[in-house]
Amino acid sequence: MCVALLHASIAVDDIEAAQTFLCAMFGLTPLLDRIDITDAFTRMTGHAVDRCLLSQLAGPEIPVALELIEAGRLPRASFPHAHFSFSVPQLDDAMARAFRLGARARGVITQFDEGRSVYLSIPGGMTIELEELV
Repeated sequence: MCVALLHASIAVDDIEAAQTFLCAMFGLTPLLDRIDITDAFTRMTGHAVDRCLLSQLAGPEIPVALELIEAGRLPRASFPHAHFSFSVPQLDDAMARAFRLGARARGVITQFDEGRSVYLSIPGGMTIELEELV
């Protein structure tokens, strides 16, 4: 299976403060700038939140996007503090293989403009995201 690492994601308490620091400190620029993904986040994680913002930052020396997620009123125990996102050619096939290896879905497959995506809990207590890009 051919995959690519798309982004590394971390949950933050204050997305504006984290983004401002990272951009000033490391010269990063936003690819996505504090977009509201509340509905998609709720579908993907299976946990309702009152608000969820997402930013993705990039820099010339960083090969993958750095993603920041601020999810209001969501206990950290309900959603992982960090995850890796992988591009896969066929989401359904990748999910079937992951399930055979012991993974389970955290929410449901969610459609974005760029393709379909799902969060999986994998053995070892980690969460990954699989994305089938259009």
